[in-house]
Amino acid sequence: MALSKKQKDRLKFFIFFGLGLLLLWLSTKGIDFKNLLQYFKRVNYLPLAGVLLIGLGSHLFRALRWQMMITPLGKKPGLGNTFMAVMIGYLVNLATPRMGEVAKCAILTKYEGIPADKLAGTMIAERTVDMLCLVLVAILTTVFEAQMVGDYLGQKIWSPVVAKLDSLSASSILLAIAGLAAGIFALVFLLKSLSKKPFGQKITNILKGFWTGFTSIRSIKNFWGFIFYSLMVWVCYYLMVQVGFLAFQDTAHLGVGAGLSLLTLGTLGFIVSPGGIGAYQLIIKEALMNLYMIGEEPALAFGWMSWGIQTMILILLGFLSVLLLPVFNKAKANEQAGADSK
Repeated sequence: MALSKKQKDRLKFFIFFGLGLLLLWLSTKGIDFKNLLQYFKRVNYLPLAGVLLIGLGSHLFRALRWQMMITPLGKKPGLGNTFMAVMIGYLVNLATPRMGEVAKCAILTKYEGIPADKLAGTMIAERTVDMLCLVLVAILTTVFEAQMVGDYLGQKIWSPVVAKLDSLSASSILLAIAGLAAGIFALVFLLKSLSKKPFGQKITNILKGFWTGFTSIRSIKNFWGFIFYSLMVWVCYYLMVQVGFLAFQDTAHLGVGAGLSLLTLGTLGFIVSPGGIGAYQLIIKEALMNLYMIGEEPALAFGWMSWGIQTMILILLGFLSVLLLPVFNKAKANEQAGADSK
């Protein structure tokens, strides 16, 4: 029996959420929670307030960047709707991985009248830019922490991968390459075959709209403004980690390199499980313990604090956006109607 799209989305959520819970259990295994709570009691809350404000700034810069990417499509959405769409997208992603992008596009389609297929293209372009920024952060991490991070990644990741590749035969690798090439050829052939039929033409039009959105970056007038917003999103992410160090006595001495390392590795945690639950705490704990010789309990406490603040921002602003979005647009519509009647 074939599963419906809704059932598949639920299954994916439970798989990723289950993985997150497993990683969460692994990160707290053997921890004395009484001692862990003592670390939270000694938290300096002033830096945490700074982390909250910086987190808010990162989402504002993301909204400004998306607004700039959409403008070449022929309509500039309001910053209010764009920001609330971003926050609702994050909120949806906490419950259903990758569905937040769909929610963001649906909101701007409804309230700003921008075609969803073109908005979807900007989503992919945005993710591509973020990936390039992550690569840049990883390069900076290598520059600042070359010896430390290199040894750790070599031991934990590179050596196991090389060992796995050595176990594969040449015929297996060639078979995998041939399968990938055949799959690409079959996809191209299928699209060309369908392009002459009504259903195929519909798909072709959707893909064209998607491509228009994806290539909207080329038409951005203020290109350096776009670069600035993109960099500021990640500068804010970095500052959230670096300022967060000051909240705990055990991590207050950590410098620029440590902040870059945790940003690079912690981002992987948010990719692995919904909202980073479990994966983020485990990765941050392991990085602090193995790279910077921080004790197990303060390392885990920092991971929980960092993850908790980021998640709290998404939940609070996400729910506020859900409540305020209809009210905001109703007031805007009434204001426009009043202006038109004059």
